[in-house]
Amino acid sequence: MTFDDPGFLLVTALVVLVVVGAHARHAHRRRRLGDFFGGARGATRVSASGLYGARSGRLLLLGLATLALGLGAAGPLRSPPGTPAPAARAGSAVIAVDVSVSMQAADVRPTRLARAVEAAESLLGGLGGTRVGLVLFAGAGYTLTPPTNDPDVAAFFLEGIGPTVMSFQDPGSLLTAGIGEAARLLISEGGSAEPAIVLITDGESGESEEAVLEAVRAVAARGIAVHAVGVGTSRGAEMSVSGAGSAGALVRDRTGTPGVSRAQAALLQRVADAGGGEYASASDAAALRRVRRAAGSGSAPVMTTPLEAAGADTGFVLAGAGLLFLLLESLVELKARQRAWTGPARYP
Repeated sequence: MTFDDPGFLLVTALVVLVVVGAHARHAHRRRRLGDFFGGARGATRVSASGLYGARSGRLLLLGLATLALGLGAAGPLRSPPGTPAPAARAGSAVIAVDVSVSMQAADVRPTRLARAVEAAESLLGGLGGTRVGLVLFAGAGYTLTPPTNDPDVAAFFLEGIGPTVMSFQDPGSLLTAGIGEAARLLISEGGSAEPAIVLITDGESGESEEAVLEAVRAVAARGIAVHAVGVGTSRGAEMSVSGAGSAGALVRDRTGTPGVSRAQAALLQRVADAGGGEYASASDAAALRRVRRAAGSGSAPVMTTPLEAAGADTGFVLAGAGLLFLLLESLVELKARQRAWTGPARYP
């Protein structure tokens, strides 16, 4: 079994140790209290639950809850039984980030662009072994870095993406521009296994849907998968621009009315379908992991558990199990208290 975020395993181990230590300390204090009342015989006069019991049931449930929650947070991945180990392959992926003016909308906090950068960083963190490039696009596509084996290069350029990166000479958005620039980089690579494009955008475009899908199909015909990550909401928000003396100025239409940008999730889903890829909302961590695994499949196997095949995220199931153990532990404690309150009085 492998994990998306193995660092959580160490945190889980530390928390388990803390739980065990806290339980041991609590048991020690209970024993000291029992000794104060004169030992086991005296303690039964004041506590029907007993002060010398090991209470191992509670410790077991708390330990299982901590372990399940920690493993769920680590993002477990497991190949189905009988899945052969794939041969090592060199894969390439290009992350294309929309920096048009609509990405300044704040229907997701702090802005769509900031959330897009966070999604790109999350994707980049799980593409180890895959050559990764970075493209920005609005009305045209701009290469920040071609596919490289060094993920720190792309991470460095991501840090510089902010509100002022949008050019006032190129405020519009053409999805075909981002797709075309990313495809050019991948085609120039030549010979990479299962190349992929990941579009991170709100889906608003100054071109017809058919033009966008035609561009996606042309890229897919060359063996390049197209994945899409949607940013923003369908209710939309007004847009503001920064820089060039227009800090915080609202974008208005010809009548002076503030323009409202609405995310186009349905279009992005069709883009992913036409490109043989995955679609994810930037706010859906489980879906983002699926995009990340699919985009990196040229260098690592796509690990799918039976639960994921049935539409359930393994981490979510483990987290649910952890909460169930916590509930059972609470019920055990409640039952013990009820026994203490309603148990028969004991006298020497």
